[in-house]
Amino acid sequence: MKPTVYVPAVAKFAGDLNTSYGFLKDFQDRGFDTGLMLVVLGGRASLEGELRDKQYGNFKDLTTRVGDLPVIIMASNRPLEDLDFYHHPEKSAEHIKAAVDFARGLPGALDHVVTFHLNSLLKPEEWAAAGVDVKERYSYFGKKFEEDVLPALRAVADYAASKGVKLQIETCPVPEFGDCDDGDIEDGIPVNQLGNPFPLFSGRGADQIREAG
Repeated sequence: MKPTVYVPAVAKFAGDLNTSYGFLKDFQDRGFDTGLMLVVLGGRASLEGELRDKQYGNFKDLTTRVGDLPVIIMASNRPLEDLDFYHHPEKSAEHIKAAVDFARGLPGALDHVVTFHLNSLLKPEEWAAAGVDVKERYSYFGKKFEEDVLPALRAVADYAASKGVKLQIETCPVPEFGDCDDGDIEDGIPVNQLGNPFPLFSGRGADQIREAG
């Protein structure tokens, strides 16, 4: 099986979409299969109404010219209040369900795939409150994952399956916004100080996520 390279593109900007498409030939010439990763900006609001339709229109214009394309939809992880499976699991699940609907309806898409971050980001004081050592924090976060995060993911997986859409969860660096400057602030704190207790590259929670679908 040949690997597939997905080039990021922001569909609400027709110029960005066309520029990203232009990069595909370089990878194709090197023997890769290719597609586009459509990065949604602006939170859940961009998945519905006029903002959705603008992205649909730009992508349709492209695929009318070049043919249908393999696509992955990357759900927006900013603003953080729109996607946070730690603090707001039910709201986050509804966000991803909206992304599933967006992917299902995208004209000219060969695939129906949605990827997203858990965005389970904690402030330093929340880390401190979770336990005095690694063992205590591991137990605390494991319980939180089982009781709150995983049920929301199961709900999303069931919904996606009913729509014929595949789900993927992004692995991530820690901290996830470590390359942001101190002036990038949400909820009163620089985002580069936020940390994720569920980095999927560690393997923690991976088996349960796969079982959830």
